[in-house]
Amino acid sequence: MRMARSVPTQVILGLGTHGGRATLRERMRQHYSLNREGSVFRRHLGSALLKTKRFSDEQIAEWSRGRKSPRWRDFTETEAEVSQLIRSRFLFRVVAVDDIEERETLEEELIASLAACPQCKPSEGWLGRFARNEKVRRSGLWNSDYVDSEKRMDVNDLKRLFQLARHT
Repeated sequence: MRMARSVPTQVILGLGTHGGRATLRERMRQHYSLNREGSVFRRHLGSALLKTKRFSDEQIAEWSRGRKSPRWRDFTETEAEVSQLIRSRFLFRVVAVDDIEERETLEEELIASLAACPQCKPSEGWLGRFARNEKVRRSGLWNSDYVDSEKRMDVNDLKRLFQLARHT
């Protein structure tokens, strides 16, 4: 008797890039730090965690505003939980795109294409279904920018992405 082999599932949950002056290393530090101020991804993830713990909408809104909130609460425990979740459940993959304009275009097209893909939806148990941001919940990505963009990847864009990935 032959057992069916389990095939690992690769899931894309979010896409992002670093800005012109920032480096990839700095950007990754922002995601892994204990501070949501520099990472929209951390704010989305934390808002979903807080919702599952039945925090009030007001508290979740305050979390989402970050440290600039006039009624700052101590979210140290939530920050630590978000960091632990990122370290234990998320893998980051990098494709080197040296030209910032090309990098930003690819980011927008990839996010818009994945968000529009009818087969690319998350599982029923996906934590993002509890995110405060409606675009995160609807798109199935930890992204809100570009999910409604009309720019989509075409065959040439995909070829370019595969070319860049092979050289990374």
